[in-house]
Amino acid sequence: MASRAVFLLVPPSEAKAPGGVLRVKKTPLDRRLGEARRMVTAAVTTALNLPELEQSRLFAVRGPLLARCRESMGELVAGTGRYLPAWQRYDGVVWTHLESGAVSETQRSRLIIPSGFYGLSTGNDLIGDYRLKMSANLPPLGNLATWWRPRISPEVAHLAAGAVLVDLLPNEHRSAIDDEMIGATCDLVHVDFVSAAGSGAAGHAAKAVKGRVARFLLDAESADLGAFRWAGWRAQRVSGGFVVRAPR
Repeated sequence: MASRAVFLLVPPSEAKAPGGVLRVKKTPLDRRLGEARRMVTAAVTTALNLPELEQSRLFAVRGPLLARCRESMGELVAGTGRYLPAWQRYDGVVWTHLESGAVSETQRSRLIIPSGFYGLSTGNDLIGDYRLKMSANLPPLGNLATWWRPRISPEVAHLAAGAVLVDLLPNEHRSAIDDEMIGATCDLVHVDFVSAAGSGAAGHAAKAVKGRVARFLLDAESADLGAFRWAGWRAQRVSGGFVVRAPR
């Protein structure tokens, strides 16, 4: 019996590579989420006219990063932005440790990425140099995780139908996903990253190991993390999935 495909829910990164090309080809997600994305774009267009302090709070940056954010977001909403595949655009710790450039296009298509600006993308989809957290409160839409949840959950369920879906998301992005809806079409496996003492793990090390876990799963083409070991981190099976525990 053939094994089922393994898809991964992975977070975007705040760090992004600049540049890219003018977008010329739309994907199925572009079409299905087009209206929702236009609503977010309209809200961002309005937000770019807010006072600087309010923009800083909304986009969660200040100084030079806010200036870059205003420039790149302004280009995106004006239709003059540049685009890169998500696996090239995302440049943070998770993605550098995933080393997505070394896996196949098919494997990258199984990376499902919730985000505040796009709602949902795959690893191969073209995206702009945006800045908008899923936890942002964007008037008049409100909290973006809450707003996107009924719009992207059916898309996740569709993409992963009949497969195994491994959830590597932090709480900010996990709150945008309806587990019950998705679990009706696929096997959903949660992975949590914890400190040696068992509390939630955060920071550079937790992001790095998340990237290594994602790469392990892509290479293994399996959702079984039982053999995962990296830099003292170890995976342990628990009800509903796995816990990856930091070294003591």
